[in-house]
Amino acid sequence: MSPSLEDAVERFVRYPDTLRPEEREAIARLIEEDVTARELAAFYTAFYADLDGVPDGHGPTGPGEGPTPG
Repeated sequence: MSPSLEDAVERFVRYPDTLRPEEREAIARLIEEDVTARELAAFYTAFYADLDGVPDGHGPTGPGEGPTPG
């Protein structure tokens, strides 16, 4: 898999407004037709959904929660 494919699919998932309409159409078609691109799109979709659910600078339990170092 080429880095340009990874970058294009990631941009399509995360920042679609940074792509021209014809680029979005081409990548959407690629995701439909290519199993690797489809799996990559699914990965980025899940990854960014998880990432967006974590508050900035804090773990999943929030600040001051969880085990005490020691």
